[in-house]
Amino acid sequence: MAGRRAPAPEAGDQVVELESIDDAARWDALLAGVGYSPWQQSRAYGAALAHAGRPVRRLRLAARGETLGVVQAVGRLAAGGRVGLWHALGGPLWSPGVAIADKSAGLAALERHLAGPWRRLVVTPALPAARTAAALEAAGMRRVMTGYTTAVLPIDASPQRQAARLQPNWRRLLQRARNPAAMPRCRDARADPAGLDAALALHERERRRRGYAAVSHELVAAAARRGPALLATVDGPDGPTASMLVFVHGATATYQVGWTSPAGRAAHAHHRLLWTILASLRERGVRLLDLGGLDLPAGIVHFKLATGALPRTFTGSYLAGAGLMVPARCPSRGSRASSRADSSGERRAPTSAARRWWACRAATAG
Repeated sequence: MAGRRAPAPEAGDQVVELESIDDAARWDALLAGVGYSPWQQSRAYGAALAHAGRPVRRLRLAARGETLGVVQAVGRLAAGGRVGLWHALGGPLWSPGVAIADKSAGLAALERHLAGPWRRLVVTPALPAARTAAALEAAGMRRVMTGYTTAVLPIDASPQRQAARLQPNWRRLLQRARNPAAMPRCRDARADPAGLDAALALHERERRRRGYAAVSHELVAAAARRGPALLATVDGPDGPTASMLVFVHGATATYQVGWTSPAGRAAHAHHRLLWTILASLRERGVRLLDLGGLDLPAGIVHFKLATGALPRTFTGSYLAGAGLMVPARCPSRGSRASSRADSSGERRAPTSAARRWWACRAATAG
């Protein structure tokens, strides 16, 4: 399917064309072309949010007939159903070898296309500062949040070379976990909706018990149903003892959900599950596995890094400034009751003051 093309904005001496990409296979191919990509730039993530009513744009940035990069941006709606903020979480992502001047031109074109009076643009590229900060600053964007560190594991074409990456203790626990009576099952999550629901329910119950933050259970489920995602489980006599859900997007996969029972922990089931998933990803031609952030308890951090994964710290979030018109502070919100339900249980229509307050919040809140 041919993408829709926006007018070509100019940035300095460069002319950058923005092409809207609707075809799923083409988006996945474009992601594969940039190398590493985060889950938040995947088609499944965007489709899940679009299903929930969020505006989503997938754009190819091109100049001189060549792809400069790609970006998926998600809109936050303000009063009246208009987009008050576009956020490219994890993007833009650049093709290998793109010059700083071309990146800067692409960012300026993206800003012209998405930002404007009462509509902000925030980009959070999943790239190290050395590869993108200069272009962001040259485009007039300013950093509003520091970067995030994640653990990324290269997937070797050879299982032997993959095993050589493992730290000795991780390798020993993997050997102990190879129990022929508890073989992992790995399949496309879309082929086993009941298994997916069970794995997510167990993970959510554990998350609530331990009180840690995680991506919305509903968003993960909606994205997994739009795939591709791999679901791996180990079953015991009384049901699942461990499960793992990994999203596949371009040349990258992302470990999103993991759960294990006390019996699973005793049997080191997660070591076996991860090794099984690596074999499936290798068959699919995936080159990188994002194991997630490192702001976690020491034992979980050790599990990730002992696989041979390397920490990557990204540059952070940047706010586009051109054409931004926002007040120094928002007007009075008006009556607090204006946005709450009345005694009959029906939500009242907001007052004009409340509408102005919400519109201002959408334009000024990151």
